[in-house]
Amino acid sequence: MNAAKDNVVVVTHALTGSHHAAGLYEGENKPGWWDGLIGPGKAVDTDQYFVISTNVIGSCFGSTGPMSQMHEHDSRYRYKFPVVTIKDMVKAQRILFDRLGIHHVHAIVGGSMGGMQALQFAIHYQKFAEKIIFMAFK
Repeated sequence: MNAAKDNVVVVTHALTGSHHAAGLYEGENKPGWWDGLIGPGKAVDTDQYFVISTNVIGSCFGSTGPMSQMHEHDSRYRYKFPVVTIKDMVKAQRILFDRLGIHHVHAIVGGSMGGMQALQFAIHYQKFAEKIIFMAFK
């Protein structure tokens, strides 16, 4: 990330995805879900842009979700888990960016549920990103 923090690209993930958007993690042999698009010389060129991809609240990657155990119970939340909307997910991400001092980004990119997050950013935080790229897959 440059000093002005204006070279940030936010990559939002699909329902079954996680923050692992590209590259290999130590001890793993499977690259991130958009590894073909993110990296040096690729569509989202990491020589030019600083990529941030977060897990969404309520997902099974890094936060409490429907399959988490209820506090002081042996059972899982399942259908008792509170409804989490796309708006909630984006609001949580926006709080994170504010805490990181990132108040404007170059682009937000997402597909499927990630595309809905990108669209939500465009609607509720109209001046947050220069570009919004949202996709749906068939």
